[in-house]
Amino acid sequence: MDDPFQTLSLPARPWLESSQLQSHFHSLALSTHPDARPLTNESNPSPSATDQKTTSSFTQLNEARQALENPVTRLQHLLEKEAPGEIEALKRLQNPLEISQYFLEVATLLREVSAFSEQRSASKSALQRAILHSENSALRADVDRTLARLDALWSQCELQLRAADAVWERRTPQMIHQLVTIQREMTFLQRWRSQLREARLQLVS
Repeated sequence: MDDPFQTLSLPARPWLESSQLQSHFHSLALSTHPDARPLTNESNPSPSATDQKTTSSFTQLNEARQALENPVTRLQHLLEKEAPGEIEALKRLQNPLEISQYFLEVATLLREVSAFSEQRSASKSALQRAILHSENSALRADVDRTLARLDALWSQCELQLRAADAVWERRTPQMIHQLVTIQREMTFLQRWRSQLREARLQLVS
């Protein structure tokens, strides 16, 4: 993907307000959205080169918007601009200490939800279903508690990004390293939160 900051003509920063990003995207998209002008004409029913370029431009804008909306990919693109060497170092880092404790907890919960779903599918009697209903409630509560803690860690990361953005013009190598750590942490948090939300959907009342 091209540089999303450059594609949307936005400054490369750790934090972007969602409303600002959306407003800027809509302003640029007005001139490139394929619905903004007819793709064909009566004499030539095939899309013209201009039409194809317009559609391509809108696709690039939309991909850039999606990349910058997500703090994980936004930080990745920012770090690739600011300190590409840090990205390679990032791949060799161990899991951040603060969230490494959640790796086993999340993995265990996902296995328990999967096993429970299989057991529930195989249940035949009313007694079995009654027992499983109680287990379902307890397992859902465990998932909710873990999700709440992961959501709190995610919010802390966002606060750190806001703080870094406030002094971005005076950034230091230490700040860049901190952003590398935050990006790594948010990568895991994003994955785990998504997996647990999907697992929770399996735990119907």
